[in-house]
Amino acid sequence: MDRLGIFLQELRRRRIYRAATIYLVVAWGATEAVAFFLEKLPFPTWSIPVLAIAFVVGFPATMLLAWHFDITADGIRSTPPASAKGELTIVLAVILLIGGTAGLFHLIYPDGVIEGKSVAALEPFDPPAHSVAVLPFVDLSQERNQEYLASGLAETLLHQLAQVRNLHVIARTSSFAPVNRSEEIGAIGRRLNVGTVLRGSVQKAGGTLRITAQLINTVDSSHIWSETFDRLDADIFDIQDQIAATVTGALLDTFDMNDVVRSAEHLTSNLEAYDLFLLGRHFWHQRTEESLRRSIDLFEQAISLDPEFALAYAALADAYGVLPDYGDTSIDDIAELAETAVRRAFEIDENLSEAHASIGLIRLQQERYVEADYEFEQSISLQPGYAMAHIWYARSLYLQRRYKESVPVARKARQLDPLSAVIGRNLAMAYFWNGDFQNANREYERAVELSPSYIYGYIGLGGVSRIAGKFDDAVRQYRLAVELDPSNLLSLRELAWAYLGLADDERADYWLSQAENQDPLDPYVTFGRKLYFTESGQAAAFIEYTQANLDRTPDDSFLIADAALAYVLARNFSAAVELYAQVRSRERKFSQPLFDHWQFMYGNFHALALVKAYQETGEFDEAAGLAIEIEEYLALAAEQGLSLPNRHYFLACLHALRGNESGAVDELQRAYDRGWRAYRVAMNDPTLESLQDNRRFLQILSRARNDVSQMQEVTLRAYNEL
Repeated sequence: MDRLGIFLQELRRRRIYRAATIYLVVAWGATEAVAFFLEKLPFPTWSIPVLAIAFVVGFPATMLLAWHFDITADGIRSTPPASAKGELTIVLAVILLIGGTAGLFHLIYPDGVIEGKSVAALEPFDPPAHSVAVLPFVDLSQERNQEYLASGLAETLLHQLAQVRNLHVIARTSSFAPVNRSEEIGAIGRRLNVGTVLRGSVQKAGGTLRITAQLINTVDSSHIWSETFDRLDADIFDIQDQIAATVTGALLDTFDMNDVVRSAEHLTSNLEAYDLFLLGRHFWHQRTEESLRRSIDLFEQAISLDPEFALAYAALADAYGVLPDYGDTSIDDIAELAETAVRRAFEIDENLSEAHASIGLIRLQQERYVEADYEFEQSISLQPGYAMAHIWYARSLYLQRRYKESVPVARKARQLDPLSAVIGRNLAMAYFWNGDFQNANREYERAVELSPSYIYGYIGLGGVSRIAGKFDDAVRQYRLAVELDPSNLLSLRELAWAYLGLADDERADYWLSQAENQDPLDPYVTFGRKLYFTESGQAAAFIEYTQANLDRTPDDSFLIADAALAYVLARNFSAAVELYAQVRSRERKFSQPLFDHWQFMYGNFHALALVKAYQETGEFDEAAGLAIEIEEYLALAAEQGLSLPNRHYFLACLHALRGNESGAVDELQRAYDRGWRAYRVAMNDPTLESLQDNRRFLQILSRARNDVSQMQEVTLRAYNEL
């Protein structure tokens, strides 16, 4: 028998296999058990790392003892040496010992432990100063019947701390998110980007409640402050407010901060109403039309149980306020319902931060931006830690083309609620309108990682890819969204647009038809159909399509504008000017130029087409005046931070209309360099017809066509079906 065989036989004889197996099972089981109880009991967070190190260090010692001794029926006996000896046996034994120790280390602490910290904890970590996350308090009562007090106490603490002006408090949706029970405080701190966490427990014994609170430094897991409160089991809501006030004061003293914090009078003393409120918030965060309507029902139930529940009224207004973004409901349909709820919230608590944000959201949806911004600023002044006020404020800013200003406000919202996919999406949109596609893409990816079923994350990823000219990736992302919700209008129409970018008219037509089945008169659906007819050069079909829509809704300004554009493509410029005049005379949105935010990319198509129509009908002063308006608009957009490929395309059209061929081609080259690939639009765009024989212009279109052909081949291999 060779020496390796002899060595393996020696391991069996000395029962090393049995000893190692028993040791590994005990070590792993003990570590998991401590991890479980660490969540339930106020043990220091370094308990698991220390236990892991102890087991790892003990492994080689245990194996050495097992090598020399054996447990028998007669007691512990020394194992007699084997006859076979040699250097190889010793070397193999050492290698096995080292390998077994490393394997045990990985088994019970897979992330690694160095000096009591996970390997991740060694990475640079610089959280904001005076930052805290309130973790859910744990119910340690034997009957487990104090869950309401535990969650209510944490909720009240969070609301009070969020009012402190210079204290960075993580929002409930992030700090109360489910976590791995063995996750270290340091890892939680990194995930939430805070320097401290506040956690605690509630335990009832007889008629006494014992509440423990701890403030822990996330950088080194040290305890900054802790206290235990014993209270008689009287009114749990009075206890909740008393403890919250005491802990808040202690926390402010610890941070050496002076602030006056209002009591949480906007909460409720009705347990069932509070549970319904929390469940309503859960559905509200899901952001689908169905979930929002479910949240409305739950908030109304909570209010019926406690008519003085101010926060529930504000939440009800929020549910109405975001509903137009996720369904067929318009702001006009729900404005009165939302405002009634907000008025009632103010009657109960005139300083309720959430109510100011709620009315701000309604004004935002009504495009009354000055009023919206005032309410958001009021909300933030009352409760600096209210994340939704920050993100809605950011949205208002980028809708007003104040793109640069929107990003830091959106970042603040993300800092306050780092695990919210909805807030991540809005931050991504702020980056997007600034032309920062890399950061926009990163935030959309993070939103999808946080919530894999959040279709608007995939739609956002598709939008970034489409604007950047990566139509194959756009199709992939939009198809993922369609798989999650085949009836979602936004994903259907965006998928159609992506196929238009790929010059795949068959699939573009198919998906536009699917979107039209949902809402044939949706402005973005009709715009997609307009692009379809434009890119395929079907001017007559375009006119027929828009006329059919106008027969159904003759007063729809968007459809009138589409009809005017169809006539421009058909070279019937007089009819186009007449239709555009109807729109401009009655629609505020159809100025600056033609549209304000619905948006930059769509309104400029119409504005430039109207310049062309004015020129062709001899109205040169009108054409020159509108051209200046467009130029100023594009300059302002760039000054505010907007940097999209389409801006350069529109500038190319403007130069071409003014007879500046060189300037037009230069801008088109800049558009191409930033991802523009819509060569078929350029081929059929009347505003660029003066460039149709320009060599550089044709070269750019040829490169764009080749790029699109390659992406089309990739997409067809991945998705051969419609």
